[in-house]
Parts: sequence; C-alpha cells; structure tokens
Amino acid sequence: MPPNNHAVLSASSSHRWMQCTPSARLEQEFEGSTSQAAAEGSAAHALAEHKLKRALKMRSQRPTSPYESVKQKVEKLQRERDAKQVQADSISAFMFEFRETDEAVTEFDSKLWLAVIDTVLVRKDGSLAFRFKNGMEIEG
Repeated sequence: MPPNNHAVLSASSSHRWMQCTPSARLEQEFEGSTSQAAAEGSAAHALAEHKLKRALKMRSQRPTSPYESVKQKVEKLQRERDAKQVQADSISAFMFEFRETDEAVTEFDSKLWLAVIDTVLVRKDGSLAFRFKNGMEIEG
C-alpha cells in the first residue's frame, strides 16, 4: 500500500464510504489527484489547526502558503517592469529632445545633458564616470 497522509474516512470522500464502506480502503490503493479546491481546503485546515493549537497554548509553527512565494515573485517582476518603464520613458524623453534638435550638436546643450546624463562621478585620480539615464556607464 502506498503511504498516504490523508484520512481514510475523510469528510471529502464521505459520500463514497457512507454508501460503500470498503471503498475507503480500496481508495488507498490508487494515487490521489488534487485540485485547486483541495489545495485551498488543505491550507484552510492547516491554518485552523495552527490557530487552535495557539488558542490552547500549544506550540505551533504558522503554516506557509505556496502562494506567498508566487506572490513575492509577481511583486518582484512588477517592480522590474516599473523600473524598465521608467528607463523607457527616460529614453523616449531623450529621443524627443534629440529629434527636436535640427542640426548636429556642436556645443554644450543643457537640455540635452539633463535628458541624457543621470550622474557624473569624479574619482580621486581625476577620471570621470558618466552614468546615463538608461543605466549605461562609461569612463572618461
């Protein structure tokens, strides 16, 4: 018989074993399947058990949800998407400023500088590091 952590006479299968008692043992011979509802039910049971143990002043570790890690991944992806959107907006602003210039840039243009450069780092040795708003860096 394969190991099974599920109750033999579970409430979820009572409609079967109430009609045919041997079906409860027979069911253990087959690999179980799961569903979204079953996963949510198991999570609810685990949380209820935790709350009951805590109410009875018993030790209990709060159950973890597999959805929490997915939620964190989604939030991370959303932050990355937002950062990329800010970067794309910055590049669009630069391209707009650049297109508005009818001729080649031959002298310093403060609007173009502000649209392109994020920071300039002056090193101890006097060299410069330029960080553009698109994240690219060059040493000068």
